[in-house]
Amino acid sequence: MSGQYFYRGHSDIDYVLLLSALRGNIKNHESEIFNLAMTECSKEFDGISSHADILSKMQHFGIPTRLLDITSNPLVALYFACEDSYGKDASVHILKCDDKILTYDSDKVSLLACLPRFSLQDQERILLLINHPSRLQAGGASEKQWREFNNATIIKRLLHEVCKEKPAFASAIIPEDLLRNYFYAPKKTTDRIIRQSGAFIIFGLDGKQPESQQIIVDASSKTDILNQLSCFGISKASLYPDLYKVAEYIKEKYR
Repeated sequence: MSGQYFYRGHSDIDYVLLLSALRGNIKNHESEIFNLAMTECSKEFDGISSHADILSKMQHFGIPTRLLDITSNPLVALYFACEDSYGKDASVHILKCDDKILTYDSDKVSLLACLPRFSLQDQERILLLINHPSRLQAGGASEKQWREFNNATIIKRLLHEVCKEKPAFASAIIPEDLLRNYFYAPKKTTDRIIRQSGAFIIFGLDGKQPESQQIIVDASSKTDILNQLSCFGISKASLYPDLYKVAEYIKEKYR
């Protein structure tokens, strides 16, 4: 079969496969959250010029972003499905990527990673430009309409933001590139990403939930599954190589 498969585990079966930045009231404040994190923890981002790398680091520390964590290892996803909410059934989502897996420095990834710099109102303006009725005529946008799109003030601002990290970025933006979600492989900058076989889905402006197949994990099986996974070297200590997480693992193991 063609395509590549990724996985995501949830300890609560009722969890909706949606990124944290689009949940509830948070979606109204994506740019404020981004700016607050950059302001209050500026030293953490010293020397990081890539918007995608910034989002990856924010995601690592639990800040809501438009990234969704996934893994190429189904056993890792199974661990995440079983590690919490012991009284509830869990699920493992199987996601298929039919397109090429993008790299962290892909132009498409860079473009979407710049969206948190824009308020919800600005993002909605961009979406209106993309979905303008004139673009639906004759099966898509004409060259004139494409130029008009890129000459809009808000699109020039977006292009300027991308060019901060990529001065050689193309002088025009393809509207459809702003809508889609993309699978991409991040930099292996943390032990967590390496040990968890981590990857990301970065969400476009339509915020569409990715399609997936779901495997149900019975709540009563979680403890046994965790014990079996530990025999294969998959545990809190191996997947979270931070000292405080290893300490938790040790206390749980010998309690």
